[in-house]
Amino acid sequence: MAKPFKGLGGRMACLSKSVTGSPHVVHRATRRDVKLMKAKFNIRTRMPNVPPSREDGQQVGAMRHRTREALVSRGLPYIAGEAELVVSELVTNAIVHSGGRKITLTLSLRGSFLRITVCDGGRGYTLSPDPPDAADEHGRGLILVQAIADERGGSWGVTDAGSTTWCELDLAVG
Repeated sequence: MAKPFKGLGGRMACLSKSVTGSPHVVHRATRRDVKLMKAKFNIRTRMPNVPPSREDGQQVGAMRHRTREALVSRGLPYIAGEAELVVSELVTNAIVHSGGRKITLTLSLRGSFLRITVCDGGRGYTLSPDPPDAADEHGRGLILVQAIADERGGSWGVTDAGSTTWCELDLAVG
């Protein structure tokens, strides 16, 4: 879980854990976010261990498409591919694991970072830091998010007791 604190030089920082469980500190300037996109959609209530409906699953593609449109329209097409992958993984996790009924996806600029936030309104859940076995069909999404964030000089984390997952990608890297 990410915990903000005053870092070096008075800048806000965030302590989060990587998927492998090792803590790392990410420093960010305290700036106001510039919102690029905010999308909300409802998902159907279902029993545990029942897969999401087809309609709920189609929201993942719709959010990827809206993400690309928002970034291209703001002159940021060079980061759209990575952002689409992150959005796909975070929205899928929210639909499959949250138990919430409403999902909110927000794209914003925070300094030189693109911030992707997915809030599922659920009661939160604990992320498993263990990588999946080779035969597992699921469980690689957050590892992919971490790899993209690392490659783009960013980070990711969870706030609000697990109901909000975020990822920041440095616009200057790449």
